[in-house]
Amino acid sequence: MQETAAMSLPAATSGMTDLTVLESQASKSCQLANYDEAEHTYRRLIDLRADEEGIEATYRDRFNLSATLVKQRKFQDAETSIREVLAFLTSRTKEEAPEHFQAQEDAACRILEEAVAGQSESKGILS
Repeated sequence: MQETAAMSLPAATSGMTDLTVLESQASKSCQLANYDEAEHTYRRLIDLRADEEGIEATYRDRFNLSATLVKQRKFQDAETSIREVLAFLTSRTKEEAPEHFQAQEDAACRILEEAVAGQSESKGILS
């Protein structure tokens, strides 16, 4: 079934059009709670964006992937992903970062907290 969802992705055309289409599809999949498809789409989007714009351009997509992984209860994968995002976010200087950089860091920390708490719950550490 997951293969069917993956195959329903639009065929790659080129450049920004692909990225825009994939962003839209991933967002719609999340809105419809189709997190498996959203995960697949975000992963494809990250790969394409990294190829076209460089790894630093992928952090928003990685943030969204992390949130999607939490929704699927893939807590360990979410933790790994969001820690990479946080490492990037916290390495920025005020001159480099947009004015809302603290809000981005706070949101990433919330996802990290969910991922860690989810792992603890699934291991029976928390009640």
